[in-house]
Amino acid sequence: MRKLLAALRLSGRSSPAVPGLVLGDLAAQDVDCLVNSVDRSLLPGTGVDRRIRHAAGPAMDAALADAPRLRPGQCVATPGFGLSAAHVVHAVAPVWDGPGTPLGRLSGTYVAALYLAGHVGARSVAVPLLGAGAAGWDLEPACEAALEGVAQAGRRAGAPAVTLVLNDREAYLHLVGLLGLPWPEDIFVR
Repeated sequence: MRKLLAALRLSGRSSPAVPGLVLGDLAAQDVDCLVNSVDRSLLPGTGVDRRIRHAAGPAMDAALADAPRLRPGQCVATPGFGLSAAHVVHAVAPVWDGPGTPLGRLSGTYVAALYLAGHVGARSVAVPLLGAGAAGWDLEPACEAALEGVAQAGRRAGAPAVTLVLNDREAYLHLVGLLGLPWPEDIFVR
């Protein structure tokens, strides 16, 4: 992780391997694609999923009703419907089984989601902190997996620009510290 963080700090913001960071509402981001954390059944959930589906409208639920159940790490894309984003990639994060859970399971979910976002033509993608909700990942490994997954996906030619969008102040500040960003004097929610 230390090598990854050092490389991210050296590469600067111009690289797709380095995510932007926002404290705010994922559904309100002005990007080509949103990544939505969903349950493997793809049934409507809570939190961020609820806000995205509400903003997208009932057509998103109808589109997901026809999709097959997903395994952890798998994703499916839908149009954005009523969202400003043209597409939504719905990703199933693996469940945290404790400290022995391999980070690669969760970072691979980011890679798969960002690959699919690029496949549907997205040049900019907003992503939540996958696994940190119902999947139960602790903050530290969830943040590490996010940075590793974004870095891996960003190594591909034509990778979309990624912004991690967090609605939790503690997670936001933790990532600010990991990325070595200037400590915010004042935090505004966008």
